Amino acid sequence: MEWIGEDRGDNLAIKSGLRVFTVDKHGTLRSQRYKRAQARPLSTDIISCDIEGLSDLIVGATYSISQSDVVIGKLLESNLFAYCFLCVTPQGKVTFVDIEYADAVSHIQTGHIKRILRNISDD
Repeated sequence: MEWIGEDRGDNLAIKSGLRVFTVDKHGTLRSQRYKRAQARPLSTDIISCDIEGLSDLIVGATYSISQSDVVIGKLLESNLFAYCFLCVTPQGKVTFVDIEYADAVSHIQTGHIKRILRNISDD
């Protein structure tokens, strides 16, 4: 889903049931009832970008981590030991997943972590 609201991190949201979850740039998880006029499905206007290091993992941003349970997820928290994501798993469940610091470094070195962005073009 793509969130149309303001001050919502990168404006991408995860829909689960009748709720839409967003994470702002401060790591605050917000939830509200899904309103069709406020969100629309992701289409071909998304792109993924490689990240180069741990400093590229930004709270509130959306990532995909291959070889993990994070198909697409919002980074909620970053601390010295782990990163916490609200994510969609390969089974289609919306849940919280922790990626340990050492695992994150390994995923970055192998190129498994991609940042998901909206492709804005003036065509």
